[in-house]
Amino acid sequence: DRLKLTRGVVGKSWTRCISGGAWEKIKRELGIQGWCRALEVTHGANGWHPHLHVLLFLDQPLPKALRDVLEAFFDKRWSDAVKAAGYRRPSREHGVRLSDGKGAGAYVTKMTKQGLSQEIGRPDTKKGRAGSRSILQITEQYRRFHLACDKRLIREWLASTRGVKQLTWSNGFRKGLAQRHQVAEQLELDIVQELEHPAADLLGEISGARWDRLVDFNPSLPGLVVEAAELSGWPAVELLLWRTSAGAQKIPP
Repeated sequence: DRLKLTRGVVGKSWTRCISGGAWEKIKRELGIQGWCRALEVTHGANGWHPHLHVLLFLDQPLPKALRDVLEAFFDKRWSDAVKAAGYRRPSREHGVRLSDGKGAGAYVTKMTKQGLSQEIGRPDTKKGRAGSRSILQITEQYRRFHLACDKRLIREWLASTRGVKQLTWSNGFRKGLAQRHQVAEQLELDIVQELEHPAADLLGEISGARWDRLVDFNPSLPGLVVEAAELSGWPAVELLLWRTSAGAQKIPP
């Protein structure tokens, strides 16, 4: 399971970046209070590409010289961790990229039709870059063309990401932020609520266990559900689910 392996390497590499005395030292010196991390997975010509988007929260903005120091710190630690896992050391171009906080405010407070949860907690809704595909794009293309390779990718993604947290906070930071500014708890609540009921009309609900089994039987089901809902609403979705359930019952659990 290549995705499960590489996703594990990404997670462990991040843990190594924020562990030990060197990390504690640079946190104190630069005033890093905490972080919020989102996992995104795309697939391209070189296979699966799990990667992280991390927001760092500091006491005050850093001048470029100190941002360069922080980027070099993360780049070395990240590269060392990836190499220690048996992979080639990432280049600076494809390793760590650190930007200032000018766009972070708009990123975090972006409450469009997608909402914050869609932006940071639902990478399945985002399009990939440079020819890569998100899981939603893979699913849609399988619905249209029924390629066996896309079906395998969907099954692997489902097996490798089940139970994996896409959004995590540094220990104690969210609680401390809430106590100081009364924003983090509401931010978390908004994310959870929007993930459960994204910014759209709620037509109906299906249990997670049933959905997993139906998608495992027919990986193109997510795209078919969207199409049915757009054309004829929830009754059409219920009919589609019933037909898929009838087919799924013919195979062993």
